[in-house]
Amino acid sequence: MIRSRSCSLSIRSVLTGVRHQNARSSPLVSYTGWSLGSMLMRQNPDGGWVGDRRPSQNVFIETLDLDTIRADARRSAQERQPEHVGAVESRRGKLGSKDVFAGTRIPVAAVVEYIERGADDQRILQGFPDLCSEDIDYARHLVS
Repeated sequence: MIRSRSCSLSIRSVLTGVRHQNARSSPLVSYTGWSLGSMLMRQNPDGGWVGDRRPSQNVFIETLDLDTIRADARRSAQERQPEHVGAVESRRGKLGSKDVFAGTRIPVAAVVEYIERGADDQRILQGFPDLCSEDIDYARHLVS
C-alpha cells in the first residue's frame, strides 16, 4: 500500500514536470520512461533522460567500453617501475607486513619455497609472470 502510494506520487511528480515543460509547446501526447525501485525516469523528445526527484535536472547517460578500461587498469597495475626489479619492500598492513617484491604483492617467501623445492627459473616465472630474473636471483641469494 505504501509502495503504490509512493509510486503514484512519483508518477504525479514526473507528469507535473512534463506538463510544466511542455506547457508552452504542445499538450502531452506520449510518455517514454522506465522505473527503478521507486524512481521514475522519462525521456525528452531530444533523447535526454530526466529523473522524478528533480524533474528539471537532466540525467547523463553514457555507454562506457568497460573492456578497454579494464585492460588499461590491469596493464597499469602490472607495469613495474625499473627501480622495483630485484628489490624487496615491506608495507605495513599489506600481506601481514611480509617482504614482497617491490611493485608487486608477491611474497618473497613464496618464491623461496619454489626454489627450495627445486623449481627452475622458467617454472617460477610461469607461476609468477610479474617477476623478473633479477627477482628470482634475489630469492636464490636468500636460500644459499
